[in-house]
Amino acid sequence: MRDYLAPYKEELYRFKSRTDTDVIDQAVLTWKALYFVVHLFQERHPNWHIIRLEDLAADPQHQFRQLYDRLGLRWDSRVGEGIDKYSASFNPAEVSPSRFRTIKRNSRAATSTWLSRLNKVEIDRVHAGVGDVGRYFYSDAEWR
Repeated sequence: MRDYLAPYKEELYRFKSRTDTDVIDQAVLTWKALYFVVHLFQERHPNWHIIRLEDLAADPQHQFRQLYDRLGLRWDSRVGEGIDKYSASFNPAEVSPSRFRTIKRNSRAATSTWLSRLNKVEIDRVHAGVGDVGRYFYSDAEWR
């Protein structure tokens, strides 16, 4: 708490004692706390390679190839084929909870499934809730 979440200490303790929270409140606070720590790591470790899921999913071949280059890993056709296999557009964007171990996804579509699960009021609530941390990772335009 002291090293990473001090700015959210009071909010976290208040949240723990509340009884009127729902899954959106829980997700907002969890995301905000987690990504505040990611932001701290970005600032403290500029040599770390942190990639947003949305960027990786939008162009997996390019993003993974860049990551392989940065990390000094050997890229070959087998790696590229594997990435295609697990992120291709013909894969499902979502799977049922009973198939949670299925990791083949339409990566681009999977990053936006939450937009179809939430209505505009809920999306606005999430945006406002993560706003102070969310701005480090997303522009306002990406919420639309």
